[in-house]
Amino acid sequence: MIKGLIDVGLGERIRELRISKNYTQDQLAEEIGMQRSNVAKYESNTNIPPVEVLTKLADKFKVSVDYLLGRVENSFDMFTDSSEESLAKDAKIKGYLEKSESLLRNGKEVDEQKLKEALNYLEYLFKKEDK
Repeated sequence: MIKGLIDVGLGERIRELRISKNYTQDQLAEEIGMQRSNVAKYESNTNIPPVEVLTKLADKFKVSVDYLLGRVENSFDMFTDSSEESLAKDAKIKGYLEKSESLLRNGKEVDEQKLKEALNYLEYLFKKEDK
């Protein structure tokens, strides 16, 4: 792994996102206009992607560059706010979700991490609506 400025699991995040979208390295490379070997080097932390590539990856996977770099815990952290108003909205939404028997996706119960990401995204949507 490359030490120094980017020692945050960047390659692992790129790989996880690629797999979550069911892309092969070849498919991702084609989508963002590069060779498969570049994607492999980024995923193995042999090379660091330039800013332009980070931006393309973030856009492709609909995450922030901060998420790719490990500066935020999940892809929606950049939208979170810890103000009392925000926390009250989170509590209201969480209370509603907890009252339902369970939240299901494709017949499987949604895990807590995904639920947290959903709450963060809903908060983002509320903020966007309030503008």
